[in-house]
Amino acid sequence: MLSLKKYINLQIKKILYRNSLQKIGECTGSDKVYGHNFIPIYEFYFKSLRKKTLNILEIGIGGYEDPQSGGESLLMWSEYFKNAKIIGADLFKKRLNLPKRVETLRLDQSKAEELDNLGKSKGVFDIIIDDGSHASSHVILTFQTLWKYLNNHGFYIIEDTQTAYWTKLGGYDKRNDKRSTTFFANLTDGLNYKEILGDYEPTMIERELEFIHFYHNIIVIKKNKQEKNSLFVKDGKLLL
Repeated sequence: MLSLKKYINLQIKKILYRNSLQKIGECTGSDKVYGHNFIPIYEFYFKSLRKKTLNILEIGIGGYEDPQSGGESLLMWSEYFKNAKIIGADLFKKRLNLPKRVETLRLDQSKAEELDNLGKSKGVFDIIIDDGSHASSHVILTFQTLWKYLNNHGFYIIEDTQTAYWTKLGGYDKRNDKRSTTFFANLTDGLNYKEILGDYEPTMIERELEFIHFYHNIIVIKKNKQEKNSLFVKDGKLLL
């Protein structure tokens, strides 16, 4: 729950640093600032979206089992995106003092049905951020399920991808195609499906990828349904 001191600091920084996600994040205590260096990456992609009417989903509220703990990043987004509706989903039910534009709900991201119901009832989203369990199987399932509920030109972000390399936290110590980072790395071939020779049928996700950008411990993906074309391949045959 937001303390009085944090609230006062937030109001001051809103006036002094109204255009700085970094300063807003510092005030709210978001771990996207403290412990990570994600803010410059977010500002790069989101700066032009600030004034737009958006529907944002963040999976993972923070605070673990404590119903009155967490929500720092949700508060940060609500201050940065003044015209956005923001949904925070977490495995544990939360009772937080957040702006009216912010809704929290319970979600088990290991269950496709719950993810699908969330997309049907609260989508379509302009931004989806997965800061949830970080287990590779959950990360992949969540992406595969919610992609269809992401708007065209929307952003999908996966945080804390370091856990993909740790078996203890649902990852894999050794190379494995089930590792979440490997899954997204393999998707880069899907970006170039028009260049693949032979009878290759791209998936819906591959058809709609604009880019996949990898950073230290975070992946940014953009959706674009515009049909891709090849200069040198037609009907699976090389023209050169």
